[in-house]
Amino acid sequence: MIDANPGGIVDGHFFLDINKVMESLEKGEVISISFPRFNKALVIDTRQNNSTGPLMMISQAVRSPRERVRALRRMRPGFPKVNMITVIPWAKSVESLVSMGIWDKILSRWKKRFILKMKAKVKRFCEICIN
Repeated sequence: MIDANPGGIVDGHFFLDINKVMESLEKGEVISISFPRFNKALVIDTRQNNSTGPLMMISQAVRSPRERVRALRRMRPGFPKVNMITVIPWAKSVESLVSMGIWDKILSRWKKRFILKMKAKVKRFCEICIN
């Protein structure tokens, strides 16, 4: 998610393309925002099934996207293979996630996923009660 393309925001020696970050947050299946300063990552796994909803957690940083996928596979064995993981190295402050609108984008998508999951559960409950 770091681009050497002028038009983004300078982050170290690179330009951070906020539009690409926002697009990835909207479309990504698994997203890992890594915070090198803290050796931590915010991991968002949007996959869900009938019994398990999406996952959002703070995790130890990993050395590679492959290592993150392996950790998710161990944690969520009933899920299919991760098709795509988006890794966003975030060297800026945590507060900048809020000030740049990134946290709102994360919450917006999370709420959509949660609402859809709850609607499906309520529908199933109603079907069980009616039958």
